[in-house]
Amino acid sequence: MDIIVIAYTSPDSRTLSTTVAGVPVSVTATPVSYRFHWGDGTVTTTTDPGAPYPNHTVYHDYTGTRSNVVITVTTTWEATFTPEGGASQPVIGTITTHPGG
Repeated sequence: MDIIVIAYTSPDSRTLSTTVAGVPVSVTATPVSYRFHWGDGTVTTTTDPGAPYPNHTVYHDYTGTRSNVVITVTTTWEATFTPEGGASQPVIGTITTHPGG
């Protein structure tokens, strides 16, 4: 028996505020790619965050019965920072968030 599982995550940017050298700074991170780990050794890498049924775009077809499968997603982000009263600047490099961390 085959089972198709649909997965999706939020494509929304995240903004946080901090202070650097006494200057308030906003940092905005935007997801740019996703690695869906299907728990059976299969990985799907995409720039698509997926969507719920019936418009799903990211899914996995499990062949045979599975138990205790854990599906996770690793997200890679690009970011900008904006000092108070200043212009937005890119953060060099990317940030990767891993499941559980």
